[in-house]
Formats: sequence, structure tokens, C-alpha cells
Amino acid sequence: MLLRTEIDNPADFLPSFSHRNSFLSLGSCFAENISLKLQEMKFEILNMPFKTVFNPLSIGKNLMGSLQFESKPEEEKFVQWQNFYFHYDYHSTFHHQQKEVLSEKISLKHQEVRSFLARKPILLITLGTAWVYALKNQEKQNAWVANCHKQPSQQFEKVLLNIEEIVKSITECYQTLIPLYAPDKPIIILSVSPVRHTRDTLVLNNISKSILRVACHQLASTFETIYYFPAYEILLDDLRDYRFYEPDLIHPNTMAIDYIWDYFLQHYFSTDTQHLLEKWSKVRKSLAHRPLLPDSQGYINFLAHLEKEIQSFATFFSVEEELYLCEALKANLGK
Repeated sequence: MLLRTEIDNPADFLPSFSHRNSFLSLGSCFAENISLKLQEMKFEILNMPFKTVFNPLSIGKNLMGSLQFESKPEEEKFVQWQNFYFHYDYHSTFHHQQKEVLSEKISLKHQEVRSFLARKPILLITLGTAWVYALKNQEKQNAWVANCHKQPSQQFEKVLLNIEEIVKSITECYQTLIPLYAPDKPIIILSVSPVRHTRDTLVLNNISKSILRVACHQLASTFETIYYFPAYEILLDDLRDYRFYEPDLIHPNTMAIDYIWDYFLQHYFSTDTQHLLEKWSKVRKSLAHRPLLPDSQGYINFLAHLEKEIQSFATFFSVEEELYLCEALKANLGK
């Protein structure tokens, strides 16, 4: 008897990643959940360099800013609040009391992303909402904001993006990446955040997610190295129960994130990498183990064996942090 609707990945062909690949994550807060898992599993990843950005046009604009060498923050989009300067195209963590310093801070972040892109990373882009806020009395292409920075609501107009606008934004990024990745092609994995934007009401949230989902479908159908990862469908259709949510009933809890991560791992990584990570997970659990008798010979032997185990992974990825922790545990023996 079937008690769940399991999700089949619709792609005919999926990439097979390993620790030879690096990753760049962009978009909504859900992208960070998968990124943190990749970090734990020792993959090289630049995790959310522009912090949380929900709408596709702002995500695309942030990425294009890193791809265009002469790109600078638009002067008319700086805003001052509480004696600090912010910029409408960037998250509120980008702020400073001096506008020039903030501009330099943003430029340095774009340089960091540009430098990382030279490694030809896999792009993980999670789209959060098709609802955007636009500055009134601005030309449409420059009106969208990534963050309202607590400015009066009458300065903005709430607009629902259409599918064509979203497809155009991601397509521009993809095509700009092609020369940088040559002779390879850039790989982008798109997903729709399963976090519901209840402030829009559930009805309008569903409209928004539907637009994002169709846009992802069009992009994945058009470009052979753009894929769709069904995080949205896994949480809302496969798991489909509030026990997989945080108490706010909006964000997925640890159990749900682990389940989605396992799906991601099984569908996008090589079999050898999956086996390697299964062993590495056991090492991580061993490092977290706290013994009942820390001064016993048994625990001393346990640490010696664990150190050898950790060193055996050094050919696949850096284990300096874990070896340091192991040494710290050994140094505390007898204290």
C-alpha cells in the first residue's frame, strides 16, 4: 500500500558531481540550507555571497554585476536610513556610514564572485518569489529592488513578474557565463523555494510559485545544462505534513532539509562520491561523540583510530579542521 507520493526527477540526464566540482549558491534562504550541507560534506562552495535575495531579477542582477567588470552600484539606488547607507539592489548586510565605503564593499564582493567563477562552479539558484517591489517614478528596468530597507511603503509598487521576464533574466546570466566556461558549458541547477510567502496570502503565494515553476521548466527545456531540482515538490507533495516544518509552519525543519539533501545527493552525485560521503558522515558523528570515560585507554585508542580515518580522506578534500579538532580532543585528555 502506497502512503506517499514520491517525486521522480523528470530529467532524462542528470550531471554526476564529485569533490572535483565547486559550487556557487544564490537566491532565497532555502539555497543556504543545501549550501551548508555541501560545506559539511567538504565541497568547495561560495555560499550566498549576496545573502538572501528572493526575486529572480535581483538574483540575476547581482550575478551579472559580477560578470561585468566595469559594473558599479547604481548611484540613484543608494538610500540612507538610521545614519547608514544601503543599496536597493543588495541585502541589508551591505551597509556603511559612508556611501563610498559601501560602494567599495559591494565592488569587492563582486570581485570575489568573479574570481570564484573562474573555477567554473556549478550554480545553485533558488527562486523565492515572483512578487517584486519597484521604486515609483523610475524606469522599469532600474526600478526593481532586492530589499526595501524599511523605507516607506508608498515609495514602492508591488508587481507580479511574468514568466518571460524571469526567463530573460536567467538566460542573460547563462549566456554571459558561456565564454567564461568554454570549452565546457555552465551548469545551473534551478529550484523553487518551498518556503511559502504567507504575507502575500496563500492564494497569491501559489500564483507566484506557479510562475517561478513554469519559468524553471522553460529554462530547463531550452538549455541542456540547466536543470530543475524539485525541492518545492518534495516538501509540498512528497512530505506534505506539518511535522516537517518549523513551529512557524512555513520553513522546513531539520528532518525535511535532511530528506531533501539526501534526494539531491542521490540524483546529482556520482556513486563513488555518495559512498565517500556516507563514510565521512560517520567520521563527523565520531568527532561529535563525547565519551563517558574520557581518560580511559579505550577512548585514547578511539581517538588514535579516528585520526587515521580522518587522514584517509585527505586525498579527496581538506581535513585540516577535523585533524585540528582531533588534536584538541587528545590534548584535553587528563584535564
